[in-house]
Amino acid sequence: DEVLADFDLDNDQTLMLRDVDAREAGVFFASPGHGRPAAAGLVRLVPIPIYERRWQAELKATPSFVANLRLIAPRLVLLSGLYLSGLLAVVSSLLVHSRERASQVRAEQARRAAIVDCSPDAVIGETLDGIVTDWNIGAERLFGYSAAEAVGRSAASLILPEGRENEDAELRATIARGASVPALETIRRCSDGRVLDVSLTASDTSHSKSRER
Repeated sequence: DEVLADFDLDNDQTLMLRDVDAREAGVFFASPGHGRPAAAGLVRLVPIPIYERRWQAELKATPSFVANLRLIAPRLVLLSGLYLSGLLAVVSSLLVHSRERASQVRAEQARRAAIVDCSPDAVIGETLDGIVTDWNIGAERLFGYSAAEAVGRSAASLILPEGRENEDAELRATIARGASVPALETIRRCSDGRVLDVSLTASDTSHSKSRER
């Protein structure tokens, strides 16, 4: 007892020493409170060989020791894990749905672009300032300008005959108001100077205020 008096032992942690080779119980030291039950699983037996004899130390942590650690309750850990798992599942589902939706949108855009590009009708995309942004194969065949020649230039300078400036301005104003032009019988000019009778439709087809003819 005198040798172990300075050990930092309290009622939360206890120590018992026994001589395993003794004929009787062999316990020669027990700290105060060692008789109390230990917290579940918190008992450890440590063999100590000394002078050709076998001693054994029994270390025990009591329920009050566990309580003082202020550990998170297992039920709370379980509920938190279930909540986080559910949240991750929802987020994963939303991400998968978002990717699938984006893939569908891209596929639809590609499909529509293929339809427009291969259409025999002239389909021209313009900004509200009249700058050509799209020029399909039908427009190349009808007006004689390639897409490389037309995109980035003013549509009026390419295909608008003289004297039709007011008509083009009215078309732009109509599109700017969010309305569409279902059909307009008019004329347009080809690259070789020929004038063609055309049936023109115009509408706002995107947030960038482009239009089709």
